[in-house]
Amino acid sequence: MKLPREAIAPILIALAACTAGTPDAPISARSGQPTVVDGTVRYVAVEGGCWIIETAHERVQPVDLPERFRVDGKAVRVTLRDAPDMMSVCQVGPLKHVETMTAR
Repeated sequence: MKLPREAIAPILIALAACTAGTPDAPISARSGQPTVVDGTVRYVAVEGGCWIIETAHERVQPVDLPERFRVDGKAVRVTLRDAPDMMSVCQVGPLKHVETMTAR
């Protein structure tokens, strides 16, 4: 069965909404709201070096990673929110603000 083109967009929106509340959904699927994720802090040697948080589904680049958490391989639980007005030369993942962060 072939769906009409007009039916595809609502289906995709509904699927995205279904993943928005699940903790394992990619962070980008839950944008707009603060999101709590478990991840690992990593140092990436591109463009002079960048810090990222690697989750089970993606990499994000925190724009304000606290100095005490800048340890490659450190396991963390972090609350992130979008940083739509920020830019980075690293371009290794979506930019996020760190609201809270604890070691795991």
